[in-house]
Amino acid sequence: MLTVQIGQCGNQIGNNLFDELRKQDARCNTDSNNVSRTRESAFFKADKERYLARALLIDMEPKVVQRCLTRKVGQIWSYESSNALYQQSGSGNNWAHGYFVHGVKMEAAFQECLRKEAEQSDRLQGFLTLQSVAGGTGSGLGSFLTQSIVDSFPKKSILSTVIWPYTSGEVVVQNYNALLTIASLAQLADGILVMENDTAHAVCRRLLRRQRPSINDLNKLLATQLASAFLPTTSTHTSTITDIFGHLCTHPAYKLLHLSSAPHVAQNSKAFSTHTWDGLLRDLFQMHYKKRVEESFRMKHPSLASLLFLRGKDTVTVDTSSFADRQLFPVWRKRPLRTLTETTLAIDKMATVLSNSGTLIPILESTLAKAYDMFGHKAYVHQYQRSGMDQAFFQESFLHCEQIVHSYKTLQ
Repeated sequence: MLTVQIGQCGNQIGNNLFDELRKQDARCNTDSNNVSRTRESAFFKADKERYLARALLIDMEPKVVQRCLTRKVGQIWSYESSNALYQQSGSGNNWAHGYFVHGVKMEAAFQECLRKEAEQSDRLQGFLTLQSVAGGTGSGLGSFLTQSIVDSFPKKSILSTVIWPYTSGEVVVQNYNALLTIASLAQLADGILVMENDTAHAVCRRLLRRQRPSINDLNKLLATQLASAFLPTTSTHTSTITDIFGHLCTHPAYKLLHLSSAPHVAQNSKAFSTHTWDGLLRDLFQMHYKKRVEESFRMKHPSLASLLFLRGKDTVTVDTSSFADRQLFPVWRKRPLRTLTETTLAIDKMATVLSNSGTLIPILESTLAKAYDMFGHKAYVHQYQRSGMDQAFFQESFLHCEQIVHSYKTLQ
């Protein structure tokens, strides 16, 4: 699995993700029978002294990329400096500038790095992109580079992980950038995993007891959740990415993925916390489905399919029937729930559910309404036009997003 980290947010999330993957994988591989799995994995390759992340680091400013490259001495893994591409100017929170200006400048160097890294993989499973949709680099350049991946490897699957901005507003043009990104990725990627800053902020405050969560707190939480879905299981000894593509990303009209995990416990409370599987899955179900059903009441079925990951002790005896409730899925979908387990003493209990669902639809509708209002008043449109994007491009992107909303709302 080749990861492409794009923009400040994408590189920060990626750095934390590889930390978490390496830490958890090492924790679960303490006996000699798992040496081969430890040395080489879907996300790492091994040289004589350390693990090297299978990743490309892309940004229009050098600071975050250089920080990722200069990891502390003694770290068990690192990035390859030759896989880092950056320039000295940002994208000005402008999707069009990232796509039409920086994309063209970066394409040749990106293609070369992509080809080199892909050739070093014995069996390339696909691509994982990490990006934000609020600013200009993650959204615009990220969309352009995803198109470049499709052009070079048309038969390989792509999972785009996008970080959705706070609904209260991070950037004045974030509604434009978010919709342009979703419209673009919906035509390119096999799956779009949307992770919301609002949800992560609430978990940090309510469960991790961080009264004022920092960006680093959010990044660590999101990376931990991602890792919980990507770590190998008993049934998948390389990574679960094949299961994600094969089970969740099977219909071109439905590509939106939603992820929840449990438990989340404050560091100073871990020594005093105990969980039962019944209680843990009840909490996870409430977290993942209750809000979805309430907000998506106009959709007959909230989900198309789900993967449930159980890691820890006694996973084979866990009752998962609530996640297999047929009311959650369309009647035509056979075996919509698949459960993957990893029985290990290194982890007490951890559960993750990843679904193809309409969870984002209410937020997407709200973003569409705000973007239409801005576009109707021609707000900031001239900034996008200066970078080479016309009004027809806007309107086409809006239509693509409306089609996504319609597809999920009419899911039978």
